[in-house]
Amino acid sequence: MSRIFISMPKIPVTKFFSLLAVLCLTLPFSAQDARFFGIDKAAVCAHSYDKAAHNAAGCQTDCPGIEGIAEDHFSYIPPATIPGTAPSARSAALFNVTYIGFSQPAIAAFQYAVNIWADLIDSSQLIEIEATWESIPGSTLGSAAPTGLAQNFAGAGVADTYYPVALANAIAGSDLSSDVDIACNFDSESPWYLGTDGNVPPGFYDFVTVVLHELGHGLGVIGSAVVVGNTGFIGNGGVPYIYDRFVVTATGDTITEISQGTSLLGDVLTSGGLYWAGQNGVAAAPAPPGIYAPNSWESGASYSHLREDMYLSGTANSLMTPQIYTGEAIHNPGPIVGGMLADMGWGVQGCFFFELDIGVQIECNPQTNTYSQQITLTYNDPPAGLLNINGALYAVTESPQTLTMSNLSSDGQPVDVTVYFTGDPECSFFQAAAFTAPAACSGGDCAVTGLVLGEQTVCNPADGLYDQAFTLNFDFAGDAGNVLVNGEAFSVFNNSADVLLENLVADGSLVTVLVEFTDNDSCSATFPGAFTAPEPCPCSLSSEVLSISACEVATDSYDAVVEITPLHPPLSGTLLINGVGQPLPASGLPFAVALDDLPSDGLPYVFEAHYSDLEACAVSLNPAFTAPEPCACPSDLDGDGFIGVSDVLGLLALFGCKSGDCVGDVDDDGVTGVSDILLLLAAYGTSC
Repeated sequence: MSRIFISMPKIPVTKFFSLLAVLCLTLPFSAQDARFFGIDKAAVCAHSYDKAAHNAAGCQTDCPGIEGIAEDHFSYIPPATIPGTAPSARSAALFNVTYIGFSQPAIAAFQYAVNIWADLIDSSQLIEIEATWESIPGSTLGSAAPTGLAQNFAGAGVADTYYPVALANAIAGSDLSSDVDIACNFDSESPWYLGTDGNVPPGFYDFVTVVLHELGHGLGVIGSAVVVGNTGFIGNGGVPYIYDRFVVTATGDTITEISQGTSLLGDVLTSGGLYWAGQNGVAAAPAPPGIYAPNSWESGASYSHLREDMYLSGTANSLMTPQIYTGEAIHNPGPIVGGMLADMGWGVQGCFFFELDIGVQIECNPQTNTYSQQITLTYNDPPAGLLNINGALYAVTESPQTLTMSNLSSDGQPVDVTVYFTGDPECSFFQAAAFTAPAACSGGDCAVTGLVLGEQTVCNPADGLYDQAFTLNFDFAGDAGNVLVNGEAFSVFNNSADVLLENLVADGSLVTVLVEFTDNDSCSATFPGAFTAPEPCPCSLSSEVLSISACEVATDSYDAVVEITPLHPPLSGTLLINGVGQPLPASGLPFAVALDDLPSDGLPYVFEAHYSDLEACAVSLNPAFTAPEPCACPSDLDGDGFIGVSDVLGLLALFGCKSGDCVGDVDDDGVTGVSDILLLLAAYGTSC
């Protein structure tokens, strides 16, 4: 698979979008030219730095980047770890920022945001950022985008898919482009709070929050979708972004599977029903993460953000929504974004939960009517403190961590699981109906409530036997002992027993199941005709000779065809035909066996077939037929079917040959000599 890398020319940001304006004014927008130096125009418009250039480019709606709303919502989400002005010891990614027009306080706040990301993601490659401080008309506070895309590079997890260059570099373990990786700009005239403590004054926007948000887009939280009129498009030249691969509809259909350039795709992109389907992103939230998809397409807001109405101001996952309020400080990307980045291929640090696996459920205790449930939690970077699982506290060991939830009430109901770290309650996880409690096992009379049939094996021709599986269900069987099924004992677990009756005789009859308990004689049941045994299956092979060819003079050989009809072949092994194995045939379907190049010797031919794993199932034809008489003509040295002068001359030319394979050796004694001449002369003038 070839590697493709698409990059932007390395020019100042202001020139970048001036050129965009020229290109978009020159070329009318269409699905075919919806790109600019390889970056899909939807993405460029979604995070354009210059509103005038955006409008001149013909983008259909406003492109606000992250929109500032002058309404104080005082809240502070702290980072997982408090970064300093330089990367910390735990940083697993290094950034280099080229600042254009920034003041020193703005640089310090920007670097603080960079260091938060450095503590959250992992990359062996330096991440290059070009940041510009300039006036942006309207309510746009800032904007960012990757400067390049790469597909089919070494290590790419999904083929034929564009990855933002910083992510591609991280996955490939090498720098795929000499250009900067992320270009961003921020409005120099907005009322910024440039502190790093989250204590935002009234009427000010927190600069750290906006930088974190925009760098999130540059790192990969950006899709390629665009709606023009009522028509939807996805991809750059038909190639989707890695972000696009994880977006699904409310019915679970992947967005990339919907036809390009259709009103259907346009409707879906403005349906309000888009969600993230990546495993890590889904595991980080109680419900599938919602993607912002308002009923009217909003360039710069739609599709490349989380839903504003699901992740409200002041909540853990609100950073990557399309709006920010004055007074709001969010210094943590949140577990959902961490999971999304992990789904796309980033190595992600910081505290969040990846997954909850349900393990063994320990049966209901009839003395207490309680049970225990094992679970395994996979999490990242846990803080100090304990794990709180549905109100019970557990020591933190290492991920993945298996724990046992004890003394749970046996009531047969679904159980929700809520998990968080006491040292960071925002680092939490919720899964509805994670498992189901067993039914009550005490407090009533034992009863057999049902039989649910399982798999029945086919009759085994080797012994004429089969197996039958089924499940028995009970009420209050916790202290009734083992269950006896037709006299065979099975253990009871949580008011049910998985039964496997083996080596039953396949005779086609109805089978009655008798159920009793070892410790409770009154708890029993009979199921007449619970299932039907398979019909008997004796193995057999029959054969018939279909054809025998005449002797072939050139090879002194012939061919024959024998038809075999198998019935109830064994379940394993091979069919051996005159010692040569071949795959097991299907029962009742005749098949032909070609016997080629048999020697024409006039002798009886014996045909034999049997199964390697059931030798008694065999067929033998002795003889099956008689071979044709030999038809070779050894004196016809030139093979023209007539013994004449040319044959005599040929033998004389070979006279004295002692090589053992002499052509003129008519009597086959290893020497071409006098006896061969005499035999040839005796046959002179005859045809063969």
